[in-house]
Amino acid sequence: MHYYLTASLKSSAPYLTYASPTPCEAFDIIHIPLRKQTRLGIIICEVEKPEFPCKTLQKSPLHFTPIQKKLGKFIAQYYCASYGESFGILTPLDPTTDDFSDIRDLNSISRAVSGDFVQDCGGFDDTEAQHMPNPPETASQICTNMPPKETPCLSKNKSGLDGATSASTLEDQSQPRLHDLNPRQKLALDFCQKDCLSLLFGDTGSGKTEIFFHLIDEKLKEGKTTLLLMPEISLTPQMERRLKEAFGEIFVLWHSKLGTKKRRENLGKIQSQKAKIIAGARSALFLPLVNLGQIIVDEEHDDAYKSQNKPLYNAKDLCIFLASKDLRIILSSATPCPSSYLIAKNRSRIFRLKGGHFQTKKTFLFDPSTQIPSPMLLEALQKNLEAKKQSMIFIPTRANFKTLLCQTCGESILCEQCSVAMSVHHKKQALLCHYCGFSKSIPQFCPSCGGADFLSQRIGSAQLKLELQNHLPNARIGIFDRDHASTDRQIKSLLKALKKEEIDILIGTQMIAKGHDYPKVSLAVILELDYILKSPDFRCNEKALNLLYQVAGRSGRKSDGCVIIQTLNANFFSEFLQDYEDFLLHELDLRKNLYPPFKKLALLHFQDKEEGKVLQNLGKVLQNLQAHSTQDFQIIGAEKNRIEKIANVYRHHILLRIHHQIPTLRLLQHLQSQYDFSIDIDPLDFS
Repeated sequence: MHYYLTASLKSSAPYLTYASPTPCEAFDIIHIPLRKQTRLGIIICEVEKPEFPCKTLQKSPLHFTPIQKKLGKFIAQYYCASYGESFGILTPLDPTTDDFSDIRDLNSISRAVSGDFVQDCGGFDDTEAQHMPNPPETASQICTNMPPKETPCLSKNKSGLDGATSASTLEDQSQPRLHDLNPRQKLALDFCQKDCLSLLFGDTGSGKTEIFFHLIDEKLKEGKTTLLLMPEISLTPQMERRLKEAFGEIFVLWHSKLGTKKRRENLGKIQSQKAKIIAGARSALFLPLVNLGQIIVDEEHDDAYKSQNKPLYNAKDLCIFLASKDLRIILSSATPCPSSYLIAKNRSRIFRLKGGHFQTKKTFLFDPSTQIPSPMLLEALQKNLEAKKQSMIFIPTRANFKTLLCQTCGESILCEQCSVAMSVHHKKQALLCHYCGFSKSIPQFCPSCGGADFLSQRIGSAQLKLELQNHLPNARIGIFDRDHASTDRQIKSLLKALKKEEIDILIGTQMIAKGHDYPKVSLAVILELDYILKSPDFRCNEKALNLLYQVAGRSGRKSDGCVIIQTLNANFFSEFLQDYEDFLLHELDLRKNLYPPFKKLALLHFQDKEEGKVLQNLGKVLQNLQAHSTQDFQIIGAEKNRIEKIANVYRHHILLRIHHQIPTLRLLQHLQSQYDFSIDIDPLDFS
């Protein structure tokens, strides 16, 4: 009889010991009896026979790929997650079927890969494993009993898939429909093909997507699968159409908006290796991709690659960790994050693709007015309307107004469940909390002082539309935000109307800047950028300038364009408008010795519905941290979060700057086993 320490999948519960009549390997999937139920678990390691009687486990036919095992182990070690949590987000292979119409066991795991919605950096290089306690083994060391299957290379004809063929005969089949590359793009392609990790630093409109398609085609000829990762918000109908037109039925999507039927269908294609190109959000990294040869991380700077749910991993950084001679990783962005830039720069693995693929000029204008809409904005919109050109306006707030302020006492109306101001939605005649969803009718009197005079502050997308309609009554105005375009059907309808020139002015929040192509937009307007620039976050400069570049890049793609930036900080923005690399060098110099990528940060989260429990836990952990050597880490602060309460849960934190990683992570994992808190390594959200 053998005895094993096991973890229950999707659980942070303590590890339990079970008996097995047959030998098992590390990270085998098993069935374990637990409280009158049978649950899926994994083997952690073999142990000596315990003094107490043990229940018997059963092996499952499900199994993880070598890459999945490597990922699961690393997530547990680096991000201080339990093995149950880290392996619980992986979707295993099921050798018993390619028909996923009934996926009972598998579904209990694969549900974990359906949640990716919106919210970069803090990266690490390939030496990171050497700095970890018990660095992950290579795939072959972890999984010697499970060699990867041979992957047939699929041919393609007009009717779709036509069975398997060898890699050597693939070139004789119908080829993907690819556009020819210009000389600079060819150099970029050649550069990315030569190493296991590259950063394609290409300006918006420089033709990065066409380079991706040629890289994918190269791997197809080798019989290899490509994973194209994008922020979920960038998985647009336009990108889906381009991939399908180029590669046909060997391409599938993977993101949270897929229905259950489509997800099962795509999972079957992935497991049977009929799908050779997977475009997906961060959770697609955890699919059972057996013959994976390449991962392309588009918009690598985007915060959406960072999970805000346990385990708190960063998918972009996990890809960097996976880079090897057998798995090529390509990071791509017009505005790469400082950490990725530094990693690639230190390896001489940056290709700078300057200039637009479309030879157009762009004029930048700064508007110092705090009025919305300002005279400059109205004049520019009117000129564009007269010229029958389209305009787009970015504004960071949806709804009508961000807050409702009492003019008597100066207090805003807060959510009853959160310590945040409620937003004004005139269409619903209600105040709505954008954090927990709580709503209530707009009050006649201030709940704090009884005053009846209110002032609406920080205009939102819906109110801006009303204001513009008053000034430009003939303008056809659309809104692109979560209130007006939350489904694929709504997004497709909006983009179709824009393409058919049925919309003159498109107003939008962050969704407007992500992945969409607006070929007829000649004017881009960016409002309230100063709120981002002045936020209490060491990444505020990066966030603000990044957003400016992303929005500005949407205009003037087919003809000359203009960008209006409403700001009181024109000197800062104008300094870095010509080349984002100038900003990266400036920002890295500012962060030296204090912030990522030069120093690691760890954010310890303490949450509970009872504030007393939060403070008690925080106090005990803080006391333990203060008793240890300050050579390993520095306590930057211990306090309540900027948003202290969300959905009636109180939130406090301790922020650490890590000097020596191994002893600090060991200490944090030890404390986590004793006290109730979560650990966020390389945090991005400090609210």
